[in-house]
Order: sequence, then C-alpha cells, then structure tokens
Amino acid sequence: MKESLAPPAGLRLSEEALKDLILSMADEGPVTNVAVRLRTGLDRVEVLGLLSDLVEEGRLIRRGERRGARYERPGDRRSSQRSGGTAGRRETR
Repeated sequence: MKESLAPPAGLRLSEEALKDLILSMADEGPVTNVAVRLRTGLDRVEVLGLLSDLVEEGRLIRRGERRGARYERPGDRRSSQRSGGTAGRRETR
C-alpha cells in the first residue's frame, strides 16, 4: 500500500535535487533524518542514504549516533554554541 501513495515518478525530485534540498535545510541549522523525511516524504532508509552520501562527499558532518544523530554544514558554529560552546556566553565574576 505504501507504494501506491508514492508520487508518480515524474513528480519525484532527482537525487541531486533532494541533496540540494537537504543542504538548504542544513544552511538553517542542523537537520535530522526525521526532519528530512517530513519535508520530502521519503522513508528512513532513503534519507539515511542521502545523508550518508552527503557526509562522504564532505558536504555535511554527522554529529551524534543513531536516533540522536544530526547533520550540519562543515564550519557551522551555531550548533556548537547551542550544544554547550562558550561563544556568546556572558562572563560572570
């Protein structure tokens, strides 16, 4: 039944278009497999393949493991600030 709910082949984005979409999401901040699935309608395995390809190509960096994994652009400082980095914190005396 899941196959019948998939968009017709002509309406589905190409692999490169999907990668570009994921990269544009990562430009806004770290992305997760779930976020990409919600945005694209792809299944978990398809999204994992795309994310893994982008990591292998050096276009994304994987942080964390398993369900806690998130993917971000190389050099993205925003996520390190949110996850405990010291940039932007006030010094207390």
